[in-house]
Amino acid sequence: MLNSIIETFIGKIRSHGNIPVYSAFSSAPADPRYGRICTFVGAASFETAAPIYSPITIFLPFKADIEIKISAAADISAHSLYCYFEKHISPALTELSGLGCRLKDLKIMYDSNIDRLVLTAITACDGMIRIGREETGNDSGT
Repeated sequence: MLNSIIETFIGKIRSHGNIPVYSAFSSAPADPRYGRICTFVGAASFETAAPIYSPITIFLPFKADIEIKISAAADISAHSLYCYFEKHISPALTELSGLGCRLKDLKIMYDSNIDRLVLTAITACDGMIRIGREETGNDSGT
């Protein structure tokens, strides 16, 4: 469920340029062919409400804070990171507004663990996940 939401974000961001975007939960190494800026998408929080049942579908309301982190090589400026966000990430978030998404927080900080600047965008989104119900019953074929 959460992975599908993250994959939706990754797909939208990738559709706005051939840029490296990875799930924060992936163990795949970053591809050095793409340059010196990488984007990671993960979840800061996820919450579901009581499901709503219909005869053929289960609807599951949710709220999530999706965290998008952009890290760059040490010599890339904060201004360049903001420009990258405006060019590649912001248009994707605008397209996701139908999912009930809105930018909640945007900050840039130096991360001493990786010796780089990291731009972090928190996007709050809410929506409804639709799950098909399987037939329950004993079909003996008679």
